[in-house]
Formats: sequence, C-alpha cells, structure tokens
Amino acid sequence: MLTAALVGTSVGPASASAEVTAGHGHGSMGSETLSTTAVLDGQSHVGQERAVPILAIIGAAIAVGGSYYAMGERAGQRAYYAGLRNAEYQRVKWQVRGYLVAVFGPVGMPIFMTGFENKFSSMS
Repeated sequence: MLTAALVGTSVGPASASAEVTAGHGHGSMGSETLSTTAVLDGQSHVGQERAVPILAIIGAAIAVGGSYYAMGERAGQRAYYAGLRNAEYQRVKWQVRGYLVAVFGPVGMPIFMTGFENKFSSMS
C-alpha cells in the first residue's frame, strides 16, 4: 500500500490539509481516497467555500476611479492657473499622456486624463 499525505500550513489563521491514499496489492487495480479539510478562523469547514465580497470590490474600483478623476480635475485647474494654455497643451499632449501611462497605468491614465481635459477645457 502506498500512502502520501500533503499538509499545507500558512502564517495566519487559515490553513488547509489534504490526504491521498492509493492502495496497490496483489490482483487489485488500486483505490484512491481523497479527503480535504479547510481550517478558517480556527473552525473546520469541510466542503464550504468562502463568498467573494463582490460589492466591496466594485465599490473600491469606483472609489479609485473617482479619485483618479478628481486628481485629473485638480491637475487641470493647477495647470491652467500656472499659465498653460490650450495651444501649448496641444503641442505637449501626447508626451503628457505617455508619462501618465507610466504613472497611473493603462487603466488609470484615461480616467485621469478625462478629468484633466474636462476641467482644463472648461477653464480655457
């Protein structure tokens, strides 16, 4: 009989363990037993899954997007008060966008630029 055990532990309250047993004897094709136990917060949960907080994730994404937009508006306002005008901005627009991709990433940059250009254009 061949027996193998896998026990995984982690730092913190969550850990998991699994045991696999395979038997090989004379004339038997073999049998396998698989048992899993998850220990979450000091309690054993067999076969239960934890729900993903979808609404919290969506709320966080909206909050981050809103903060990027607000930062863009504030930057557009400051750029206008610093003396940047539309003709000069049109000459450096793509350099600014390239820099902002590096700062905010490909997802955050369009949100930031929308806030920036909306505020800057409304002030020009």
